[in-house]
Amino acid sequence: MNLSSQKPFSDSLKNQDDGDVYISEILASIRRHPFVFGAITLTSVILSAFHASTQTPVWEGYFQIVLGGSDRTGNKLAQSFASMSGAIPMGGAGGGGFGEPSVDIKTEVTVLQSPSVLNSVFLKWKELKIDKGDNVDNVKFGSWAGGVNIRTTKGSRVLRIAYRDTNKDFVLPIVKQITVAYQDYSDLQRKDNLDNGLQYTKEQLDIFREVAANSNSVRDRYQLRYGIKSDNSESSGPAIDFNRVFSGVDDSDLVGGLVNSSGSGTYNRNENSISQLASINKELRRRREIFTEEDPSIKALLRVRKSLRKYIEASANGFMAEPDMNAGDDKALDIMLRYQELNRKAKRDYFTLSRLEDNLLRLQLEKARTPNPWRLVSYPELLDAPVSPNKRQIVMFGWLIGLVLGTGSAFAIDKQSGLIFAKRVLEEVVPYPLLASIPAKKPENWSIPIGLMSEGPLGGKVNGSVGLVPIGNLPKDQLDEFTKQLTTSLGSRDLVVSRDPRETRKCSSQILIISLGTSKSDDLKKTFQDLALQGAPVSGWVMLDPGPKGLF
Repeated sequence: MNLSSQKPFSDSLKNQDDGDVYISEILASIRRHPFVFGAITLTSVILSAFHASTQTPVWEGYFQIVLGGSDRTGNKLAQSFASMSGAIPMGGAGGGGFGEPSVDIKTEVTVLQSPSVLNSVFLKWKELKIDKGDNVDNVKFGSWAGGVNIRTTKGSRVLRIAYRDTNKDFVLPIVKQITVAYQDYSDLQRKDNLDNGLQYTKEQLDIFREVAANSNSVRDRYQLRYGIKSDNSESSGPAIDFNRVFSGVDDSDLVGGLVNSSGSGTYNRNENSISQLASINKELRRRREIFTEEDPSIKALLRVRKSLRKYIEASANGFMAEPDMNAGDDKALDIMLRYQELNRKAKRDYFTLSRLEDNLLRLQLEKARTPNPWRLVSYPELLDAPVSPNKRQIVMFGWLIGLVLGTGSAFAIDKQSGLIFAKRVLEEVVPYPLLASIPAKKPENWSIPIGLMSEGPLGGKVNGSVGLVPIGNLPKDQLDEFTKQLTTSLGSRDLVVSRDPRETRKCSSQILIISLGTSKSDDLKKTFQDLALQGAPVSGWVMLDPGPKGLF
């Protein structure tokens, strides 16, 4: 026999250990060890049911809220300040300050789960536990906060906030406390924005009160100095009777009559006198375009104007300086333009001051108001049934664990025994050709394959003997029946049956007979090594296949 043509048995065993495990082989292991599989599975189910029955029920309460977008109060403040002349919103033109948008929803959820928001709720929970007589000295915020779950709804700003506790009476009060904590947190942001706005508005008011007062003072001084009539005022004094001026009436009488006919207050007299002075200047300019300076009417107007100025100077305590009214038209135009500029600035500063005062009042009212920072989608509720333990789920999980452990145990028993139960494995490890696979439980079907073997692989020498080498713990009745039928088929040729290869070495040919589930790897290894050392030819081997019923 050429040993080099045989594949090494050690490689075959290695392939057996590293080979794939088929589902059919696992099921076969279960059927070979049904009591082990069933006992482990049943035990797992019983233990899981016991575990489920001893678990403390966990109750859940929840509510839903809708988070708002950007801070509307801050945005309104920024828009108000931006509309004012000379007022710049906090944060500059690029935004920021109390007018910038709020953070994204993920950041909001993280903040809502932080101790800064939930610590008050945690303290409330500890009070309830202490009132019940429980010791909470070793309870940390992190372990308690694990019962608070915040879940977002995809594509929306709706948050579902849930709280779980083993004490049913604690759940709803704690959930309500959480709503209060979240409301306080949301309102805190609003208050911060309002405080920033109030502080900024007050600072601007202090600035613009001084600015508006200075601009009004500068305008009034300029107006009094040059006797300019205000463009938004109406003279309440009498109109000047120029006929009396030109008819030689005493100038002091005319001025006295004009003054006495005005209001009783000094300020009103001055205001009417300034209006009258403006009328005289206007008439004087008109007449100078027609007459010369020597004209009696112009001289009369100059006398009246001089007298009126003296009166204004006296009534204003000397505040009004003597203007140069003999200047040219360009000088007069510059004076009026300068006055208009001062008047516009004074009005603008006054308007800004008024807006700031209005904003201050609005912010104070807004701070006094108690808004709802977010809207509840659902009010705090307690679920009717505990969320855990789910007894059915626990038992099902225990059953699955039992199946896995039972299957693994049955398969491990087969592996530990060292017996080969799979036909494919046996075909891989035996280094000789398979002559026939015959059903072990149907000896009536053996005659044809045995006859073919006798005439084929075993029919080389007519008078040569044949050696039969059983391997493993074959059933005696099956071995005896196979020996009987093979002897009959060989006729006059001798059949030597022995497990010792030394007794079959003189035979002209040898065959091996192996049955599934009765041969160990070690037995096969020893027999194949002995046959290799023996050097006698081996025609092949016969497999006794017990079939499913025979194996299980």
